[in-house]
Amino acid sequence: MKEREITRRTFLHLSAMATTGAALAACVPGAQEAAPAEVPAAPATPSGPEAPMLAEMVEAGTLPPLDQRLPQNPLVWDAKDVQILEPEDARYGGTLKLGHVKDIDMLAQVNYARLLSDRSEFVPHFAEGWEFSDDFTSLTFFLRKGLRWSDGEFYTTADILWWWENIVRSEFADSPPSLYNLDAGADNLIAVDDYTLQVTFGKAKPLFLLEVQGFAGGETSPIDRCAPHFVEKLHPAFNPVSGKDPKEQFQEMFDALRRLPRYLEDPDRPVLWPWRIVDYKEGQLVRLERNPYYWVVDRQGRQLPYTDYCENFLLGDADGETERLKFLAGETHYIRRTTTGADITLFKENEEKSQIDTLFYQRETNLGIGFNTAHADPNWAEVLGQADFRRALSVAVDRELILETVYGGFGEVGQGISESGQYDPEIDGKWIDYDPQKASDMLDALGLDNRDEEGFRTFADGSKMTLIAYYIPGWPSGLGTDEVFEIITEQWSEVGVRSVAKGVTWPVRVERLTNRDFEVYVLGWWGGTWLWDLVIGTGAHGFAPSNAAWWRNRDKPEAERPGIEPTGALRELFELEEICFTTTDEAERRDALHRQKLLLADQLFGMGFVQNGPKPIGASKKLRGVWGRFGTDEMLVINPDEGDTWFHQFWIDES
Repeated sequence: MKEREITRRTFLHLSAMATTGAALAACVPGAQEAAPAEVPAAPATPSGPEAPMLAEMVEAGTLPPLDQRLPQNPLVWDAKDVQILEPEDARYGGTLKLGHVKDIDMLAQVNYARLLSDRSEFVPHFAEGWEFSDDFTSLTFFLRKGLRWSDGEFYTTADILWWWENIVRSEFADSPPSLYNLDAGADNLIAVDDYTLQVTFGKAKPLFLLEVQGFAGGETSPIDRCAPHFVEKLHPAFNPVSGKDPKEQFQEMFDALRRLPRYLEDPDRPVLWPWRIVDYKEGQLVRLERNPYYWVVDRQGRQLPYTDYCENFLLGDADGETERLKFLAGETHYIRRTTTGADITLFKENEEKSQIDTLFYQRETNLGIGFNTAHADPNWAEVLGQADFRRALSVAVDRELILETVYGGFGEVGQGISESGQYDPEIDGKWIDYDPQKASDMLDALGLDNRDEEGFRTFADGSKMTLIAYYIPGWPSGLGTDEVFEIITEQWSEVGVRSVAKGVTWPVRVERLTNRDFEVYVLGWWGGTWLWDLVIGTGAHGFAPSNAAWWRNRDKPEAERPGIEPTGALRELFELEEICFTTTDEAERRDALHRQKLLLADQLFGMGFVQNGPKPIGASKKLRGVWGRFGTDEMLVINPDEGDTWFHQFWIDES
């Protein structure tokens, strides 16, 4: 099928990302095994094998020598997707300055295995290798011998086993945390020895590495938040707080371990990151200094990171304007998370004055909405459960207007279901032609032809019908929401559907989702129906949380199944996704994934508006080793999977 142009703006030379076929090749089970990498001999370099500040501590006798701090087989930052400009010129020293608090999460991308940015294969990361059993019911990781926490304590399989038994399976948890796609009842973790971890599954999981993004990488990783010698002081089983309910204490501990900014508040907390926390001022600044036990070296054999310190202003998504001002004023070196297409002109116009570069990557995901077909209100459940209602709302939206006024014309209109850089008319072009008369006729045909005194449609029983779209202001799902919904609500009102976009806090959003008390919620990770996106975005697990809860527990007794059983086309979506994640036949997986896309586009359980637009990244000219500054064109698409934020490879050039 012929692909359309990625963008109509030719000054951006945006190259298409990997095709579905190449992406799916990453999921072939045989490609998920890796042998331990050899560490090349470290040649003499002008800056030595470690940072001068650490060398001074070794000389003073306050820190062990480097060979005693690194594991026997440290990770060499040399995978084929690692693009560092002139690494031999990199120098130690300086402070990396960041604005957004979630950039700290990027420091916590500690995975047993790492998925390459082109999604072609997994490569060793925190573990030096792994091996699946022939039937894919177990996976064995081989850890690097001699790994240490930032406080010098050794990291062994006992640490992750402690997390499994005392966090996931804790008697104080009302239910096992549904994280990392591990079933606390059917799956198990076994320490074969200090550096060999076996994960056994109740059923075959050939794509386990993919489902958990390299086994719990990023924001909620247990790998770097399970130091028993620290966590025990927070745990009710080891250090109960007098007069406090153990379950309440357990939940507080759990939140402190996995939610920003709480896990930054204690400088004594050991980490596996490039830098360790040394100072935290609530709502103002967190300061980190290099981790002397960091387990990664560069191609020259030098211990990373390059910068001595890292500072972060703890700004949130709602502080995007402040973050931009600080960046343009030279107070930070890098900005990514809160940028939108609207910032392209701003950054380009200030490149010389602010001494910055404007880099781009193509958006892997787009703003979308998900419909709650399992609504607790029977009136809404009936209406939202009808595909023609969802289709009518789709053709009632003028996507061209959204593209031009909100996104500056960058990208193209579409449902945004295909992978980044692609456009399939049968999928992305389904139900996108703006036709308010057709939308109105479809709504009339559904029996929604009665109007209230204001001219808005009512439910069949005559009660008023107000569709509320819930979003979190400033959060990725909130960026651009106000502007987009200003257009959408006006256009939906033209076909008689009253609607409003409502910003809520995270706890309120969770409560609404849990109680099935919402009509629409905004999806910040909509689009790019690649396998991982089936879990968090365009897949049924992403937009139908109550149905997903039932599906995950469908093998349990009826009384133990939470949520609502999916039926009809929605159940078919879950079944297709199940095939994607369980089959070892690549052809079967490709077919199921394509059928999932076609069904999603036809049924519109969720919808997008604009796809394939560029997202700008701002980088100070002093910041070197940044993705995107290579080749002959400064406007290349760079890794959409946060690979641009491997901060340990950045260095400061003050020349």
